[in-house]
Amino acid sequence: MMASAFMEAEESTVGSDNARLAGLESQILNSQEIIVRLNRELDNALHRIATLENVCSETQNDLHEKRNRINRLTNEIDEREELNERLKQELYEKDEKLKTLDDIGVQLKQHIKQEEKDKEERKIQETISCQQCLLLFNEFRKSSENISIN
Repeated sequence: MMASAFMEAEESTVGSDNARLAGLESQILNSQEIIVRLNRELDNALHRIATLENVCSETQNDLHEKRNRINRLTNEIDEREELNERLKQELYEKDEKLKTLDDIGVQLKQHIKQEEKDKEERKIQETISCQQCLLLFNEFRKSSENISIN
């Protein structure tokens, strides 16, 4: 009887161990399913990360190209501003030269007018002198005629 009680106790222990093992196997299977699902999610997440890395890399390249283009355009703007300043300075200098030439032109016109006026005055003076000489000559002639007649 003892052996039988012992066997029953052992069977009970084995049954309990089997139930516990079955529960553990079930938990292991559930854990394996969870691990498989988590591995799939991890693979998907890694794929998304790789995609995002590619997008980020492309975006960085695009930003780098745009930054370079902005720098080139900024340099071009600076060069054009410098050119514009030089052209403004040249224009100002040429404008000053034109004003100077205009002033010289005005002075030349005034000088020419004065020369013409002076020439006219000299001509008038010469004419007056000639007329005076002619008058004097005529008077002299009259007086010489008077002297020769007498």
